[in-house]
Amino acid sequence: MKLCIDVGNTTIGFGFYKDNKLVNKLTLATSLDKLSDEYKASLTLLMKENDINKEEVSAILYSSVVPLINEILLEAISYLFKNAKVYELDSSSPHDIKMDIDNPKEVGSDLIADLVGGKAKYNLPLVIIDFGTATKLLLLDKNAHFISALIMPGVEVASKSLFSKAALLPEVDLKSATNLLDSKNTINCIKHGILFGHYESIEGLCRRYEAELGYKLNKVITGGSSIFFKDLFNEQYIFDENLVLDGELVILNKLIGE
Repeated sequence: MKLCIDVGNTTIGFGFYKDNKLVNKLTLATSLDKLSDEYKASLTLLMKENDINKEEVSAILYSSVVPLINEILLEAISYLFKNAKVYELDSSSPHDIKMDIDNPKEVGSDLIADLVGGKAKYNLPLVIIDFGTATKLLLLDKNAHFISALIMPGVEVASKSLFSKAALLPEVDLKSATNLLDSKNTINCIKHGILFGHYESIEGLCRRYEAELGYKLNKVITGGSSIFFKDLFNEQYIFDENLVLDGELVILNKLIGE
């Protein structure tokens, strides 16, 4: 069994693969205050609840955009999975994406996994919209060249920022949006403003990409906050909540020679 780990600013995803198929996915909250023993205990409990045998894990790919917890988390992982070799995903990891950008070393490990997963699973050209702490748009052209990316604050960051900066506005739960005309109270006004505003931004940016390229793009939506948009985007957008982990698996297989 293989394990792919995606450490994000908000959550940590653990994808367990057998015969190159995702058989279990666990999630922990990212915390800068947790000790290694606390991560060990939390992950051990989750694996027990999901009947996962840690002894079966033979190879691990670790991807992180939170450097401050890497040492602590890697210590916990090495302790729990003593039979597994641990690889770390970075800009030098093997992949078949041509980085046609100014500085390929700036590309985060999560974005590399997104791109690799997108190329492996979908037809090109492709734009990947990753809704996380930040919302990212990643553009793969017809030749599998990564030629552009856009980054903006994610919906939950926008919501918390508004709450923290505007004394009279409450923090809202970003559940599914209904419609613009159903904005007759403060909660819905904020929720719909953030969700529909973000949705229109994505639609407009995708149209602008297509206009500048001169051809249509396939569109894939992923990331933890994508759940807020499932009822907004039409069938032209493919939802793939496991794109990062699946991309990591492709890279891990290259690292172990499979």
